[in-house]
Amino acid sequence: MDASTTPPDKETAKKPVKKKIGRNHRFFLRGLAISLPPILTLVIVIWVAGIVNDYIITPTTTTVRYCIAYFTDDSRPRDQFVEMENLPPLEYCRKDYLINKADLDKIDEIEQSAGQKGVSRNKIIPYAWVPFGDRAVPYVDYREVAKRIRASDMPTTAMGLYMELATTRWFKSLFHLSAVAVALTVVALYFLGRFVTARIGAWMVIKFEQNVLAKLPVVSNVYSSVKQVTDFFFSERTVDYSRVVAIEYPRRGIWSLGFVTGDSMLEMT
Repeated sequence: MDASTTPPDKETAKKPVKKKIGRNHRFFLRGLAISLPPILTLVIVIWVAGIVNDYIITPTTTTVRYCIAYFTDDSRPRDQFVEMENLPPLEYCRKDYLINKADLDKIDEIEQSAGQKGVSRNKIIPYAWVPFGDRAVPYVDYREVAKRIRASDMPTTAMGLYMELATTRWFKSLFHLSAVAVALTVVALYFLGRFVTARIGAWMVIKFEQNVLAKLPVVSNVYSSVKQVTDFFFSERTVDYSRVVAIEYPRRGIWSLGFVTGDSMLEMT
């Protein structure tokens, strides 16, 4: 039999294929090793940003809106108003609006002066109030919110209406309000850090951890693990060394100072 037709030649013919597959596999792993770190970093950053937005920025924004709405709330009890059927419909609420009992005389004067032409809606707007449960809000405030919100998304309470109004009337957009919330959060964290850094603040934090968090069965385990992670990222790292030595480095005749941070070199020598 000729040597070119022997089985070993078939095995040698398969070897380049195996090398080619191994080379492709190595290229794939290299590409994966290069692309994974930035991708995972981006994913972690987005995940952390989502947590900060959901649990810090959004609650702070809601708190700011609620405080503004609380101090600018111009709603009144509904029992101070009455319905009038002969008045013209208004934009966004049609005829579903009320008139203050104290303004009934003024409405009568407007109707008498209008005569057969009918009452103009522009003259009714300053006296119109829109009902919200057991409260009523001025029509001008209701119209400002209804201009930019769909009817299905309209708030059902007077406080909710003024929270929406705080976004547009005082900050023009939700982005500006969120920026204010971020600034308030940064300021609050700054003063919290200064308080905790002080002696009385650090003492209070330690006592709270030891007397409250450490005694709760499940919370203590979770808190200790989370604290280790946060300390790893945010705590200031200091290098502890035991002695200062002089070593001949980087070449003979030149001496440099070094700090011994462990005892491994002593064990080796």
